[in-house]
Amino acid sequence: MQVSFLPHLTGYSSPITSGREDTTMYLDDAVIFGLVTVAMMVAFMGGWVAFIVRDHHRKNKH
Repeated sequence: MQVSFLPHLTGYSSPITSGREDTTMYLDDAVIFGLVTVAMMVAFMGGWVAFIVRDHHRKNKH
């Protein structure tokens, strides 16, 4: 999978340049798996915190 970024946004430049600026970064399966895992953990923790806050507010009202 090839992902292209603009050089002024990321600051990434390829170590091998042949006359022009190459701004593609290779993302392999391990990096994608890690990013998806972190995103799922963040979503789970956000939902868990939201549930605890909502449950705490419900107990105070009754």
